Amino acid sequence: MLPLRFSDLRSVQLVCAHLQTTPRALQSFLREPERYYTPIDLPQAPGRRPRRVFEVGAPLRRIHRVLAVALAPHVDAQPSYIQGFRSGRSIRSNAAMHVDAEVVVTADIRGFFDEIDVERVTSLFQSLGATFQAATLLARLTTFQGHLPQGGRASPAISNLAVPDLDKALVRLGGRCAYTRYADDLTFSGSAAACPTEEQIRRVLESSGFQLRPRSFRRQLKGSGQIVTGLSVVSGSPTLTRRTRREIERALYFGARFGLSYHASRAGSERSPQREFARLCGHIAAAGGVDKTLHAKWVKLLESVNL
Repeated sequence: MLPLRFSDLRSVQLVCAHLQTTPRALQSFLREPERYYTPIDLPQAPGRRPRRVFEVGAPLRRIHRVLAVALAPHVDAQPSYIQGFRSGRSIRSNAAMHVDAEVVVTADIRGFFDEIDVERVTSLFQSLGATFQAATLLARLTTFQGHLPQGGRASPAISNLAVPDLDKALVRLGGRCAYTRYADDLTFSGSAAACPTEEQIRRVLESSGFQLRPRSFRRQLKGSGQIVTGLSVVSGSPTLTRRTRREIERALYFGARFGLSYHASRAGSERSPQREFARLCGHIAAAGGVDKTLHAKWVKLLESVNL
C-alpha cells in the first residue's frame, strides 16, 4: 500500500489509490452505511443509559485502520495535555499530571463523540492537507449518521485532533492550573483560587458546541481523596483506588468459588458470564499499568475463575 500523506489526497481517484479501494466500493460505503455498522449497547452504571458502540464491517474497518495509522504521528505530536489514545500515554500518565495538588477538578463532556460531526472531521482532514473534496469523502467514511462512531478504528485519533479550539480554550481557562483531557474526561489541578468553577467549564464547553455531562463536576480537596481517570492521586504517584481493588478481588473470589454467573446476579448485573469475565480481564489488564505486583497476583487467580 502507498504511504498515506493527506497532502497527496487531491482527488477521489487518489483517495481510492491510497486506500486501495474502488469508486464502486466507496459508493457502497457512502450510500448504504448501515450495512457496515452493527450497534452494540454496553451496560453502564445503574441509572445511566447504555453506551452505544459500533462494530465496523471488515471492508470499511480496513480503511479506518489505514487512516488511524496515518493519523498517529499527528496525534503523537499533540501537546502533553492531550493524554488519551496516544502511544506512551495512559490513564496513569494522565493521573500523574495531577498528583499531590491542593485541589483537583474533574468533569466530563456529554456525548463527546456524538458532537464531533462531519463538518468538524472535514475541517480536520483539510487542516492536514487534503483538498475539500477528499476531506469531505474521508469525513463521510469515518462518520456514521452524521457523527463520529465509538468503536471506529480511526475515531479515537480523530477525537483527539478535531477539537483544537476547545482544548486551547480550556487551557486558557485553567491558567496556572495543570490541565489534561483524556477522551471526554477533563481534569484541572492546582491551587484552590486558580481552579475553574463548574459554571466556567460549562460556558467554555457550550461556546465550542459541547455540553457538560450532568452531575459530572467534582471539586476534590487534598486530604479528602482525589480521583483522576479512576486512580488515586494522593500518595506521590497514581495508585489503584481501594474500591477498584475490592471489586476485582471480590469478583476473583466469588468467580473461583461460585462462578461469575453467581457473582453477577449477586451484584445485580445483567451481563452474561462471558461478558462479566471479559470485563474482569479488562480491569485486571488496566491495573497492570499501575501496580505490577497486584496485576501478577490477579492474573494467577484468574486461572481459577469459573463462568
